[in-house]
Amino acid sequence: MPDFRFKKAYVHDLKFNLAQQNLSKYVRAGIIDSIDIENGLCTVRWFDRPGMHTNVILTQGYDNEWHIPRKNAVVLVEFDVKEQARIIRYINLGWAKRFEDGELPQLQPGEKLWEAGGTVMYMQENGDMMIVTENDGVWGIENEGQTVYSQIVNWRVITDGGKQFFGVVKRLIEQEDGSKELETITNVLGSELTEYVLRVYETSPNPQDLIVPREPVATIELGNVVNKDGKRINKNNEEVNEVQVLANKDLAARITLKNGTQISIDKDGVANISADKWNINNGAVDTTDPDVALGLDSTKDDGSLKGDHAARQHDTVETPLGLQPNEVNNIGLQQKGADNIETLQILAQAIMSPVGLCLGVNPASLINRRLKSEITEGADNVYIGDE
Repeated sequence: MPDFRFKKAYVHDLKFNLAQQNLSKYVRAGIIDSIDIENGLCTVRWFDRPGMHTNVILTQGYDNEWHIPRKNAVVLVEFDVKEQARIIRYINLGWAKRFEDGELPQLQPGEKLWEAGGTVMYMQENGDMMIVTENDGVWGIENEGQTVYSQIVNWRVITDGGKQFFGVVKRLIEQEDGSKELETITNVLGSELTEYVLRVYETSPNPQDLIVPREPVATIELGNVVNKDGKRINKNNEEVNEVQVLANKDLAARITLKNGTQISIDKDGVANISADKWNINNGAVDTTDPDVALGLDSTKDDGSLKGDHAARQHDTVETPLGLQPNEVNNIGLQQKGADNIETLQILAQAIMSPVGLCLGVNPASLINRRLKSEITEGADNVYIGDE
């Protein structure tokens, strides 16, 4: 090739009057001075001579890999026969210094490391992968054990079925100027609180959710229960006073259902359950109970016996002695009344004196009279089975 090809000034070189234009190579080293992202071009300032070149084509390091280099990145630029300049290599300098300062790990042959915005992705020769953020958060995959692990980094998963969060409690707190800032919630000792929250939706998202947001069918909160304003919640579902001494009364767990049922446990171990209806151990109910139609409860074969009510101290208990009672919620009392009459008749026979019948007991006089012995007014809508 003629010698003049090695000494010509290219069209896109910006010339300096005091700089000799001696371009003797097709490949030159320089640093990126500016970037035209939309057109995939950049301007490179040369190392070998004062000056710079415009409209240098941005190229990628590998097939199907796309990235935008940083300003001041060191590059090698090649010129084709039409004098079009393009980057053919990005050069990373400063390895020794960064390794000495502990900013880079001790890579072994075959291992790879990528870095962007202070976050490093590191792939080891054994297939393990680790991501380390600028704030020392760690997320990784162990190839041999097929294990995913994370440290410090909060864990947030969002799917069509719901949302899951596990990590340090953070809330958007309103400031004095009306703005909101994300703050970490602490206890009275200044320790950062943690939480596990799972919200499960009944259906997958649809366009109507933009008008009326979906309401979780179930919400589970563990560790600490903190409302959207950053206030801790106690066993009475009240905001905790910041100077409250009894921190063991803060909630450690709460399960809330869309229908209003709620189960909460404080850090002292006291459980509180709130629900409209209860059925413990599949307590049997009669066929007139609406829960049977809904399939919520089991029923005895004859369908006549109500499940045992849960009793509280000072609840009312009665035993019918006549044949008239017809309480809808206590159908079995009719048969019990007849059984009690029979029992009293046997009792009367048993207390006859040797000289004749004791006239102190008259079965007819016992109709519509009751003795306290069976629960009829207890905890409504609470049934307890025996299995």
